[in-house]
Amino acid sequence: MRLKYYRLQKIGEGRIVLEPGTGGSLSAPSEVGTGRNEDEQVRLSEVVQVLNERFGTNFTATDELFWEQVRDDAVANKNLRQAGAANTRDDFAYALFQQLEELVVGRMDRNGGQAGLFFENPEVRSVIQNWMLDQVYDRIRLAQAADAATNG
Repeated sequence: MRLKYYRLQKIGEGRIVLEPGTGGSLSAPSEVGTGRNEDEQVRLSEVVQVLNERFGTNFTATDELFWEQVRDDAVANKNLRQAGAANTRDDFAYALFQQLEELVVGRMDRNGGQAGLFFENPEVRSVIQNWMLDQVYDRIRLAQAADAATNG
């Protein structure tokens, strides 16, 4: 995608009057953040239900266990722990999504059907990636906070 048009538009004009010798104050923002509303935690069973309804899959409780194990592998992964501790959720997503395929492949011998759907269907992959992002990032950040409190 290339930029084709650019428009500069003046939307307002004002004047700030400063008088020598008159003090004032400058306040910092009182709320800091990315403007992202925190998503409500979603249980894996609800994600599985959405996948089953939306994509005609037939995921079971055993399949849920597969994804929970992949999640736990991700939380235990040293590189992902470092990335989760040092980055925002959005920046961490890149690291997780790069590593997620390897984590799924590592569990393929135990449940090839789940891994097959993950690799074959981009929409299924997207749903799982977004669920995994919330689950892994939150667990890494909680573990980091607990470690800091213990070692602090």
